[in-house]
Amino acid sequence: MRGLEGRVALVTGASGGIGRATVERLISEGAIVHASDLASCLPDIAGARGVHALDVTEPDAWTCVIAAIVDQGSGFDILINNAGASTQDVITDPSTVDLDAWRMSIRVNADGCFLGCRTVWPVLGAARPGAIVNISSLASFVGTPFDPAYGAAKAAVMQLTRSYALAGAGRRPPVRCNSVHPGVIWTDMWKRHAARLADASGNSIDAIQADLSARIPMGRPGTAEEVASVIAFLASEDAGYVTGQAIVIDGGMTAG
Repeated sequence: MRGLEGRVALVTGASGGIGRATVERLISEGAIVHASDLASCLPDIAGARGVHALDVTEPDAWTCVIAAIVDQGSGFDILINNAGASTQDVITDPSTVDLDAWRMSIRVNADGCFLGCRTVWPVLGAARPGAIVNISSLASFVGTPFDPAYGAAKAAVMQLTRSYALAGAGRRPPVRCNSVHPGVIWTDMWKRHAARLADASGNSIDAIQADLSARIPMGRPGTAEEVASVIAFLASEDAGYVTGQAIVIDGGMTAG
């Protein structure tokens, strides 16, 4: 893809799933990639320029990580706001949602994304066009009665993306901002959710996966690598006229 060779990127939530796949894809495209995650699960990724402990809910942590990257002198071009969490440990309904769980989901998924955008804004695109890709979810388009907080937080990410896209479009060089909305992607997070569904229903995880697949027009969950390819495109110059968009990757679930 054009415009990724030598570009400096930070991917949050990089220890596994979509985050790790994105780091690996950007590295394969020639980008200079920094990976981050919580200190308890820092990734070991061959080819990453740096690995940083980052709690995305802490403003000072963001400031330190971005300063460390910028101080290397290669600029800063791409932020992939991937870190997120589903904080529900059990299947709930809207009447049993715990307030602390609600607040944690908003803090990690929405506040963390906002803090990333805000912190990189002064340095992103200083010498060449910049790009932000915020990882939202299909849950921003459909109801999530089993985890209302997650859907609300991810919808906030979509709206935040549009606001930053409009602000960045008028900059010179411009800074583009788009959101990606994965559906059922067979990562560890989805596997944990399937396990909770299995426990609640008395079915096996295989049965839950088969039921999920039956709900997807393409007949299967997606892969982290398929999502990473879209993220890499949005970060590249091949998407140079794409901003403010919400790109759904769901195997056709929202098509009709």
